[in-house]
Amino acid sequence: MWNAIGVNTGGIWLAGGVCFEHDCQVFMNLGCQADRNEVDGLVEIVSSEYEDARQRVLTRRRLA
Repeated sequence: MWNAIGVNTGGIWLAGGVCFEHDCQVFMNLGCQADRNEVDGLVEIVSSEYEDARQRVLTRRRLA
């Protein structure tokens, strides 16, 4: 999957990587810095936005 979206897998292997979908957006925590030129449409967000989306997904999974 990482190769398909253009993420350097070397950084993922060294630092780990997590992704999930929420409200038609994919949230990625790459564990390393990504270059905007590597991934088309990459937008950096603050950690509170990421955690809010993560908590909503986890809550939805618990209720399912």
